[in-house]
Amino acid sequence: MKIRHFSYLAAAASILSASVNAASLDGPLSSNATTAQMDVTASVDPVIQILHVEDLSFGQLDLTKSFLDDEDITATSTFCVYTNAPSFSLEITTARSVSSQFYMTGANNFEDLTYTVDVVKKVFDGSQFINEDVAEDVTPGEVLTTIAYSNAGYINNSCDTPTETVDNIEIRAYLDEQEVRSVSADDYSDTLLITARTVAGAFGG
Repeated sequence: MKIRHFSYLAAAASILSASVNAASLDGPLSSNATTAQMDVTASVDPVIQILHVEDLSFGQLDLTKSFLDDEDITATSTFCVYTNAPSFSLEITTARSVSSQFYMTGANNFEDLTYTVDVVKKVFDGSQFINEDVAEDVTPGEVLTTIAYSNAGYINNSCDTPTETVDNIEIRAYLDEQEVRSVSADDYSDTLLITARTVAGAFGG
């Protein structure tokens, strides 16, 4: 997938150069007083950080029970993305070199157990944090772009509110019950890689 990267530094340098060249003025020759003019400028580079990442676990699955009346088995985890840019993108993939879907592999039998992933963006609506956008059934390597960053409701850059921590991104993973019942007993695992970038596009890919 092609991603267009903005060169914030180059753009800022160009603006800075134009501003300095256009606004600085020498003081004219005078017999008693002269006034010169210069602009004062600064350029702040974009930064981005992912905080509060924890492992995602479906736990021990007891196949003597029915899971939510044959609905998908769900696991969730949240994390905080901070940036000083207006928006950011997220890319979720796995440690596997090539994959068109998310799947865990058994430690002993090497069977694959597929799962699906949704990404939820949370925002402060003035009184509480709500789910603003949901990107459903994300595929490995898909880039979710133009996720607007807002510090509304927070007291710092770590997603802390005056009373608690409320992360702004949630990962929801789903297992199909029938597929779980079709694989052998084993410990299954995968490794998700989450990349955040200060780029723009459209949420959901």
